[in-house]
Amino acid sequence: CQDYYHPCTKHCNGAEKDCPQFCLCLEVVICPSCSISASRMVVMDQYMIQSDPWDAKIIRLNNMLQFLSIFCDILAIFNNDFRDASMLLDCMAEISYCTIQACMVTQVHIEKQHRGGGGNGAKAGFEEVPVAEARPYEEVPV
Repeated sequence: CQDYYHPCTKHCNGAEKDCPQFCLCLEVVICPSCSISASRMVVMDQYMIQSDPWDAKIIRLNNMLQFLSIFCDILAIFNNDFRDASMLLDCMAEISYCTIQACMVTQVHIEKQHRGGGGNGAKAGFEEVPVAEARPYEEVPV
């Protein structure tokens, strides 16, 4: 997770330096949401972009749906009346998760294209960007 999520990376013990391709593969397979979020944070840090306030609200909504889904799944184990609600919340949580992850990947891709990084893997690494060129996102009025 490019050292942005310590729970994922603290067990690597430097293995990511010796075998980065293998660690990247494990990261994407085992914790894809952390991988996508960390990639987004790297781009935001690199280009000094501020997160939109609505990003945090949407991510919190997703986290709440995930929690409610798990809670309802547990209730459905003990009470069959919760099974339909559990299935509905599972579907809503999955749609929310996939949509938000797709938005994060798209944000990274578009920003890399805008900055000349290609966004398609054609150019490895991040380019240095002068401070004056950084374009923080404007706050959206509520």
